[in-house]
Amino acid sequence: MKRLKAVLGVLMAVMICLAFTMNDDAMAAKKYVKSIKVKSKATITIPVKKKTVTKTYKVTVKVKGKTSKKFTAKSSKKSVATVKVSGKKIKVTARKSGIAKITVKTKAKGKKGKKLSKKLVITVKKETKPEPDKEGAITKKAIKMYGYDGANRKIS
Repeated sequence: MKRLKAVLGVLMAVMICLAFTMNDDAMAAKKYVKSIKVKSKATITIPVKKKTVTKTYKVTVKVKGKTSKKFTAKSSKKSVATVKVSGKKIKVTARKSGIAKITVKTKAKGKKGKKLSKKLVITVKKETKPEPDKEGAITKKAIKMYGYDGANRKIS
């Protein structure tokens, strides 16, 4: 009987030691981020009368198990485009002409122990003021953008 208690005590001690020495990666292998998806390229045009334009893009994060689907987003050129995370989407605000790379990165780690990321390349263009044609006629586009003063035949 004493021998049985001693053997059980040793077995319990070994099991407790194994439980504490188990690697977090082995325990977390059942839950991880599988993939992250976002559009790869986009062009935003800023109208003449506006200083900035904001567009929304959907981000899809697939996970295995109960792990976080949250993500962060960062712009490579904040003077060209800024970005904010809003739920399962990112809001990109175009500020001036140029190219900015938006990096979307998961907060949780993937199967290999690293955070997953994707890039969205934003090309921002500033709309230019339309020129009248050779005869000086006012185009429909100019009327729509600037308004038309019929009395003076001028764009206001």
